Amino acid sequence: MSTPESELAFLGEVTNIGAGNAATAMSTFLDASFGMDPPIVHELTIEEATSLLGNADDESAVALLNVTGEMAGLMTLFVEDPSSFVEALEEEPSLTMPLVGELGNIVASRFLGSVAALTGLPGDIEPPAVATAGRLTILQTVLAMSAQTEPFVLLGAHMTTDHGDVDLIYTPKTETVDRSKALTG
Repeated sequence: MSTPESELAFLGEVTNIGAGNAATAMSTFLDASFGMDPPIVHELTIEEATSLLGNADDESAVALLNVTGEMAGLMTLFVEDPSSFVEALEEEPSLTMPLVGELGNIVASRFLGSVAALTGLPGDIEPPAVATAGRLTILQTVLAMSAQTEPFVLLGAHMTTDHGDVDLIYTPKTETVDRSKALTG
């Protein structure tokens, strides 16, 4: 699959709007300020994708959400240090992974809702799977499940809050990328 620069730019703007809305929802949930780096939109190999995550061996908590509908794909929320989010919400440490799942729900729902409002392409999420593992292992799993062939289209955003950083990676299925390409034509 080869995606022209104009279509990648469109996906970048969609990602920017979706991630901005998602970061706002997350900051409201956490009652914290937030920041966001410019989104990334790449078509790349698995080796190139893993280099975007910093130290691939770093362990992260992750919420993996299957996206269905016209925005089908996988959305992954990496939370480097979830303990600071747990402390901010004054919750018990035993609720760390459910909290990561809830952050995944909030971010994915707001991202998809704002993208649907912009593009008319609806998407729904299934309940998140949560885990902790090295970033490389997680990303390899996500790419293997994404129903794309190399090079992969990968959209991402790095969000910061007073309590820590979160990375959102969305790997749309090939047919989702094709639908978005039709919007730029």
